[in-house]
Amino acid sequence: MKGTFSITLTVDAPPPPPLTLATSDDLGPAGTALSAGDTLPISGGTPPYTVTNVTGTVPPGVTINSDGTLTGTPTSPGSFPLTIALQDSLG
Repeated sequence: MKGTFSITLTVDAPPPPPLTLATSDDLGPAGTALSAGDTLPISGGTPPYTVTNVTGTVPPGVTINSDGTLTGTPTSPGSFPLTIALQDSLG
């Protein structure tokens, strides 16, 4: 028996590296404005990222936006532990 058949071969993209967040981030000295583009130290996954459920103490004068960017001017020195939920664009 003979025949002619059509077939489509698909090659998937490799999975992105795991989504990670560094355990610390130095924002610089108190009284110095954060520069445009300062972000949480997120890596891996597939951007864009969504940051939610910030609990703990954010440094006074600093805001963490939902995309992980940091804005403002820290007004007090110190360490400020946070717990956040982090999601990449793949969910």
